[in-house]
Amino acid sequence: MKYKDDLKRIMTIVLVLFLGVMMKQEVSGTEVTFLELEKGNTYTYDQLHYIAIKLSRAYPQILRYEYLGESFDKRSIFALIMTENESSLEPEVIYVERMHYMVDAGLHAREDINPVLVLKMIEDYAKAYTKNEKIQGVDLREVLGRSVLHFLPVTNPDGFELARQGLAAVKTEQARNALNHIKSTNYSNFKAGMSGVDLNRNFPSPFLNPYLGVFEDQWDTYKDNNLYSSQPASAFYAGPRAGSEPEVVILMDYMLRYDFRNYMSMHSRGEVLFWDNYNMPKNFRDRARALALEIDTFMGYEMGQPKSSVQMTGYASDFVAAKTLKPMITVESLPISTQLPTPQALYYDTYNKVKIIPLLAERVGRRTGYLDYRLYVGDRYVRDFDDLAYAIAHSIQLEGIIVKGEGIPIGYIGDYAMIKEGNVYQLSTYYPKDINEEINEESTEEIAGETTEEVNPDTQVIDEEQPTIERSYYEGYPTVHIKVEEADVVGDVPAILLNGRTMVPLRVVSEAFGANVVWDGADYTVYINKTEAIENQEKIEPMGSTYYKGLKMVNVVVGGRIMNSDVPAIILNGRTMVPLRVIGEVLGADIIWDQSTYTVSLTKQNPSDTTNKP
Repeated sequence: MKYKDDLKRIMTIVLVLFLGVMMKQEVSGTEVTFLELEKGNTYTYDQLHYIAIKLSRAYPQILRYEYLGESFDKRSIFALIMTENESSLEPEVIYVERMHYMVDAGLHAREDINPVLVLKMIEDYAKAYTKNEKIQGVDLREVLGRSVLHFLPVTNPDGFELARQGLAAVKTEQARNALNHIKSTNYSNFKAGMSGVDLNRNFPSPFLNPYLGVFEDQWDTYKDNNLYSSQPASAFYAGPRAGSEPEVVILMDYMLRYDFRNYMSMHSRGEVLFWDNYNMPKNFRDRARALALEIDTFMGYEMGQPKSSVQMTGYASDFVAAKTLKPMITVESLPISTQLPTPQALYYDTYNKVKIIPLLAERVGRRTGYLDYRLYVGDRYVRDFDDLAYAIAHSIQLEGIIVKGEGIPIGYIGDYAMIKEGNVYQLSTYYPKDINEEINEESTEEIAGETTEEVNPDTQVIDEEQPTIERSYYEGYPTVHIKVEEADVVGDVPAILLNGRTMVPLRVVSEAFGANVVWDGADYTVYINKTEAIENQEKIEPMGSTYYKGLKMVNVVVGGRIMNSDVPAIILNGRTMVPLRVIGEVLGADIIWDQSTYTVSLTKQNPSDTTNKP
């Protein structure tokens, strides 16, 4: 039998290589529809896997295929990761400066509709992004410009094939032996994997002991009910131990790999949304309910009752809740009376109902924002919590620290000074310590024999002894007030702090100084006081596909010269933002920073003043 298994694996490899060659011959610019639900087509796991790879090849600018590992019967489990400019983003941008969302499907074998629907979502999202179209009013270019959508379409590939093909789907001797010990002939009603373990009962079930402040695993605690099997079966067997199944190990790793804001798990029966967990803190339950209500508003599904741990432990949603304090909504997509496997006639209408769900989840996650207590391990940001007891318990478990903060988390805090208050740290500065030397050189000047401290707002460090001043934020960035000639300058997008630099809205500030600003959308270039023709003008490279920290970069041209800075000009919500230092140089402005109010004041330089300003 080993010879036959090896032969099958060799043939699979040959097939994948052949398909890869064929895919390279396809033209990505030509729109092709891979999944045609309206035609009543059915799909095997191999076909879905092939389509996933084809989609990643057809839309490489926003979609990446990632192999995650093998199932019990040696099938690939994979993810499709979708975000704008995916291949060129820096790792810290992927992890921190864009919010992450996860969608999984196919955890139960017989629930065969959802892997197909999730892949169809990916295809339609990619098409909408490419053609600059909306899906039910949602702009995919906006969504993918600020967020990362992670799809795991087939999390139980063995069960998916077993429910469709029966024993003919078996590839390996170990799977065949496992199924021989399960007394079942109706494989179309199977929920488990080929090992006979119900994957949605195999996750660890951590429970925070409020008295000890540590997690205790309650997996497989409750057995006296009709949702429990003591041995491998078509459903309800939790396995020999928590996390015993390769599929569950892969899922646990992926669920904790990113800082997901929420999770969607697609299941099949009941047209209901399961969202609650009575063991969790009130803040968590409120956020989970808000997420479910957002979906319910569009779907009209029933809001499920709280899951009781008396029924069963080992749910994926309980694992995620305890480990991340983020909600996982279990979406049951079909009427309760539906016979499984799913009749093909239901695919098209069901898809049109559920295709908006990941976009609604992204909307709620963005609205909720980041939470106050941030876990750092080895100075690297891991995730955030809004319950201090959970945060501290995780920091003890992972040997990390908790830092309290607002807005977008800082990815790496190794260069930052901190103050410890009880079990929580506070950053004493928004800026790295290694710029102190620059401050010492540039922050003071002598005027008429009197020393006046004038601090560069691009490099200001808050002294550890200085009282904390309440900050305001815009899109997660700390904001700065602007005055020009003592008059407040207000625009629809405020000045912000980005990577230690003060970024100001170019048009508002420039026009306050009487400068003319011209925008060239063809190559993402803005001209200040542009003349008709400039000899020896520097060559302007188009910037439409260039990004910094997840934000589109912009050229700033003055007198034919491109202005350069360590932090480039960028676009934030349709406004060009440039470093304050550039504004000072271009417009000839004196810059004064008021730490007490986080205000920067700009005044026109006196022509007789020859002092260089920062």
